[in-house]
Amino acid sequence: MTRVYLDSCALVLFMEGPPRTYEAIRQRLVPPDGPRPEVFYSLLGRMDVGVGLQGAARAPLARAYDEFLESPGVYCLPFDRDAADLAAQLRATLRLKTPDAIHAAIAITGGCDEFWTGDRRLARLEPRIRVMAV
Repeated sequence: MTRVYLDSCALVLFMEGPPRTYEAIRQRLVPPDGPRPEVFYSLLGRMDVGVGLQGAARAPLARAYDEFLESPGVYCLPFDRDAADLAAQLRATLRLKTPDAIHAAIAITGGCDEFWTGDRRLARLEPRIRVMAV
């Protein structure tokens, strides 16, 4: 089973992106035939998307995020010491921004096969992890 990590950008594109983008991601997460991948995210992603969900007008969207992030087959990975050490290394060697390095390190130390993002600049994470642009 494929293990897929969604960074903050991928989460937002899936939940709030244009219909064509949402549908493309949904078809990859819930393929009509074949096994569904396991989906992973981090509390950093949850925090990032939560910034734009403040206020009563955004409450329905906030509930939709909660429903997705708490659904079967979707799991939160921890930011632990191993991930912190790898994030520092990725930040130094690949010159990543801190949040990108943290997301990548969590995905890698969490054993994910693919790193989904809307930021094409993160392709430089390969071959450490397969980067999929959404």
